Amino acid sequence: MDDTAIKWWVRCLRSSSAYADYVRAVDTGDADTQKRLSNEYPKIKDIYADFGDVGQITGPKSFKFWLSTRLHLFRARNVVRAINDLASYVPDGGKLLLEIELTDDMDKVCDEINAVIQGNYYARFHAHLHGVKTLSAHPTPKYMLHTGGEKINANILGAIRKAFYVAGLKQSLEAVSGRKITQTELVFASKLDIKKPFKWTLDPAEEAAINKDGTSQLYGNTDELTLIKRHLKAHKRYTHNVLHGRFPDHS
Repeated sequence: MDDTAIKWWVRCLRSSSAYADYVRAVDTGDADTQKRLSNEYPKIKDIYADFGDVGQITGPKSFKFWLSTRLHLFRARNVVRAINDLASYVPDGGKLLLEIELTDDMDKVCDEINAVIQGNYYARFHAHLHGVKTLSAHPTPKYMLHTGGEKINANILGAIRKAFYVAGLKQSLEAVSGRKITQTELVFASKLDIKKPFKWTLDPAEEAAINKDGTSQLYGNTDELTLIKRHLKAHKRYTHNVLHGRFPDHS
């Protein structure tokens, strides 16, 4: 799995005010707050036990160290392994032990392995249909990173990145101005950003309307404002739903 998705999962946790409140409550022994947040987010206690204070992750090195002991939480355990010490093998009705002669023709050996496994599966499926439990559930990660039935791809990661960009821009502008920033102002600030996250540019009318202090009352069409609003809402839902074990999910 690419660590990029896990990095955004961590950023969602770091952006969650509820999770920050829970961390403080644990640090200060505030049982009432812990109970209140556990009632609202039934999984928050377990998430904290697994991941602790993610606010201490400050850069790539600390993230790599943090992830080194937690990567297994995002990955399903392997169901196939080599038995090099037969004495340590514990027979189990849900397992299949094979003896494989490793010849110089790997393709033929793999074909034989596949045939043996398929034959065993067919027999077990038949027994399963007659009420005999011969198959175990395939393992899944404790923390699933997917959106519905769709795996995380570049488009989904791009949407998450834009949601965090807009939310971060709003937060930084409000910190500087000391007041609430409107969605139209966010459109304007995005257009002035040299990185052009939305590939937006000022049209002549917008440029002409810029005041001497850099502000303007003429910017943002309906589509642009709708997109900004959508990204702000998505960011809020990402940081909310991650505490319910759903990521990325902005529903």
